Amino acid sequence: MDLQKKRVIGLSVICGFILFVIGVVLLVVFSAVPAQQGDVLQPVEIKSCKDVPRYLQSNGIHLIQPNSSLPAFNVSCSFSSNTATTSVGHNSEAEIQVSDCEPQYCYNRPIRYDATIPQIRALIAVDGECRQYLKYRCRGSLLSYARWESWNGTLRNYWGGSGGLANYCACGVTSTCSDTSQRCNCERNDYVWRQDAGYLTIEEDLPVSKLYFGDASSTQSSGEYGYHTLGRLQCEHRL
Repeated sequence: MDLQKKRVIGLSVICGFILFVIGVVLLVVFSAVPAQQGDVLQPVEIKSCKDVPRYLQSNGIHLIQPNSSLPAFNVSCSFSSNTATTSVGHNSEAEIQVSDCEPQYCYNRPIRYDATIPQIRALIAVDGECRQYLKYRCRGSLLSYARWESWNGTLRNYWGGSGGLANYCACGVTSTCSDTSQRCNCERNDYVWRQDAGYLTIEEDLPVSKLYFGDASSTQSSGEYGYHTLGRLQCEHRL
């Protein structure tokens, strides 16, 4: 056999081996595709944003189904290199002024979510750390005239950043309120614009279903005002 023929045979063997390796690799890759497609076609497998297949992980709206006995619903997903955050929106995310009234709890704001309460509770049950931001911006309006309702209608009087301590705000926990003898900035009641803000993190109470405020009578000589902001329910999970 001359040298030229040997070269041809050698090249044929090498090419054949390369094609064999490529075929094995493609077989392994494509054998995983049906399961991923199943995730897309069967939202029951996507219980929260953490379950969205990596090749579909784009920030935006995704369909999830944390409990197979409940309908699937849309949520907002955001992804970083090591976390997936699932957010459920509602009708009161923008800052809203408390209407002109004075007695305790005279103002109330029902929260209407983009999912049902059972659906949201199912999400909280399967996902990681869940929380909800709450801020009250005040001028002469006491938080002791305010409350909020948990998902099942239980009245609560702890505020964002307090870790669940009754009648506390974040600054009360850290002893950094504008009046250190008080537990919330708004309790100073000195007709200077102040605020109390932070995350509600006791998952047994989330999501917030209604807000109550009072002591916001603009007809008072000095003027009393209050503005509330309630963030989306957010559940964060490490990938």
